[in-house]
Amino acid sequence: MEMVKQDNRRQLCARSISDLFLKIIIKLYLMRFEQDQKETEDACRFAEQNVAAQRYFVEVLQVLIMFKHLNSRICYLCILLCLQVEV
Repeated sequence: MEMVKQDNRRQLCARSISDLFLKIIIKLYLMRFEQDQKETEDACRFAEQNVAAQRYFVEVLQVLIMFKHLNSRICYLCILLCLQVEV
């Protein structure tokens, strides 16, 4: 009778350890997934900011082209005004 109880305890202990390992593995997987998701979102945000900066640069170049016939001092002031506008 005592051996049966001991065997049941061992099985219960083994199941508990297996459950614990499974929970740890799932937790690690979820942490990795969240980290990958954050990195992806950061990369998307950076790409969006980069596109906005490139569009703004194109706008500045278009202003320069429009005013290229003006003297260099006025052109310089136009550049400064354009650069103060937020993207």
